[in-house]
Amino acid sequence: MMNCVSHRPAARPDRGRAGDLLLRRLEALGPLSPADQALVRGLTVQFDTHPPGAEIYGEGGALRKPRIIVSGWACRTRVLPDGRRQIFGFLIPGDAMGMCVRPQPLALATSLALTPLVTCDASALRDLLGGPSEEHPGLVSALILACSLDEARLLDQVVRLGRQTAYERIGHMVNEGD
Repeated sequence: MMNCVSHRPAARPDRGRAGDLLLRRLEALGPLSPADQALVRGLTVQFDTHPPGAEIYGEGGALRKPRIIVSGWACRTRVLPDGRRQIFGFLIPGDAMGMCVRPQPLALATSLALTPLVTCDASALRDLLGGPSEEHPGLVSALILACSLDEARLLDQVVRLGRQTAYERIGHMVNEGD
């Protein structure tokens, strides 16, 4: 379940700076219209904070409210019955969590806060992905590209785990953004 109470609260980012961060991430994927920019800036009106170790989404749980990370780090992970954990990827500011357009979607992995984490609601972006793109075509294109890049990173992780040595895995993971 979502845990929004912290013993060491995350620093509250200012709304303008958080909106600019999200815009930069999306504009790197394609041009955004003024209407697209206004919609993205509107996402950063309300923030939720999560302490380190908080489970944002639990594997198999409903994805009711997608989130975008505003500050902090998180990861996607699965825990095996014997307690071993596999991390699929790290999430940083500007990354989305729970952004799924499947009907009644369930989390395929656990999303876990690694540091004090601040997120904002991304329901408006998920709703765009599920409907026609006439009003925000640039934003929809950027979101689709972001989803494709997430899939590519997951495939990289499969190769990393299946065919690379420990040194190669670390080097590949560290250079993943290049």
